[in-house]
Amino acid sequence: MISHKVSIRKMVHADYDIMARWLSTPEVLEFYGEVDSPYLLDQVKAKYKPRVNGEVHVYPFIVELDTMPIGFMQYYKLAEEIQAGFGYPPTLNVCGIDQFIGVPEYFNQGIGTTMVTKFTNTLFHLKNVDLIVLDP
Repeated sequence: MISHKVSIRKMVHADYDIMARWLSTPEVLEFYGEVDSPYLLDQVKAKYKPRVNGEVHVYPFIVELDTMPIGFMQYYKLAEEIQAGFGYPPTLNVCGIDQFIGVPEYFNQGIGTTMVTKFTNTLFHLKNVDLIVLDP
């Protein structure tokens, strides 16, 4: 496991370029998107600008290793019908998260586990989330 500091910060407008680079990487698109459909900068801006601006209830974050951006995470409250489809009662505060490491050299080094653990701990403690679901 890597021994560098993993931190998570809110995504900002200046992150669109790095997101476009990551979302054009076949290794990332294999799990987050479609390999034959890399994102262009305009597509990244169209998708993530409303999130960065707080206009939609999907909250994007950038993962850094020391001070270098290496990944992405986001969370959102599960829609009631999806929550019900999983069999969770509407009284639970259920969130979904998505994540990826954008730099393939950092795959399989324990960073994903660290970032998910940090992110979910924050959601449980600061956002009063009862349950978190992840896409496989």
